[in-house]
Amino acid sequence: MQPTDTEESHPKNGRTAKFERRRNEIIDLSARLFAQHSFAGTGVAEISDEAGLGKGGLYYYIGSKETLLIEIHERVMDPLIEATARIEAIDSSPLIRLRLISETLLQVASDRPDHLWVFMHEYRALHGELLDRFRRRRRQYEEVVFKLFEQGAAEGAFQIEDVRITVLGFLGMHNFAYQWLRADGPLTTREISEAFCRIFFEGITDGSGAIGAVADDLDQYRHLAALHWT
Repeated sequence: MQPTDTEESHPKNGRTAKFERRRNEIIDLSARLFAQHSFAGTGVAEISDEAGLGKGGLYYYIGSKETLLIEIHERVMDPLIEATARIEAIDSSPLIRLRLISETLLQVASDRPDHLWVFMHEYRALHGELLDRFRRRRRQYEEVVFKLFEQGAAEGAFQIEDVRITVLGFLGMHNFAYQWLRADGPLTTREISEAFCRIFFEGITDGSGAIGAVADDLDQYRHLAALHWT
């Protein structure tokens, strides 16, 4: 027998608030299991046991295991895209808006580290329209960040030779913070964002062109840094 819901329907999709709460609980516990054991290494039976449901009950709330995976992805993307749309609309400099984007990225890493792990590592398990949707939404987000860097460069605020490489570096710095960032850590996400952005936008040299100055000396040392595979 399918679970029953007695509360009023959710205004957006006709589901009850009770249904939505239970569904979100299942998505969250599945994100934890996928982060611990991988998507392929986690079976439907294991999810059902963890949720205290039979397989029929699990499918009632979620559907297929692949659908569950996209739901985890969207619990990362939905708040990011919504917040980024608001940030993009702010009448302020690209630097201010990128600073806010930095904070939102780190907040996701702090609040939903398991979801972000799945987002970063398990999207390859998606197929067909689900994979296409994931890629579209990721591009939608990245295009906003790209445009802000592009605008900053056009206005002369940023000295950028390759906007794409710059965006990849900015996002990469933030996207993998989930591996070490802890909600109860010594620094808040705002403090970490400030440190990241200070390094990224101001650098860690004295501004005297140190990077360019060492270029001519690199060749004499590169052999010491060569990797020797066994």
